[in-house]
Amino acid sequence: MATITVKNIPADLYEKLKVTASASHRSINNHVIWCIENTIKSRKVKPEEFIAQLDNFYENVKAPVLTDEILQDYKKAGRL
Repeated sequence: MATITVKNIPADLYEKLKVTASASHRSINNHVIWCIENTIKSRKVKPEEFIAQLDNFYENVKAPVLTDEILQDYKKAGRL
């Protein structure tokens, strides 16, 4: 397994790494590896795929559709 040494990490970045590693119950080393993996593994999503994912999400959301009429009623009622 390879070893990497990272030099000159700004103090504020290191503190953020410590906090996020702790919140994730990881060591700083394991958290840095996790961050690198997620950055490298991230992929660009085609717009059509993203829209399909959104459509699928909204099909499963049980929330009312907001129309201009509903928003106007809320405004008149002093809710917005």
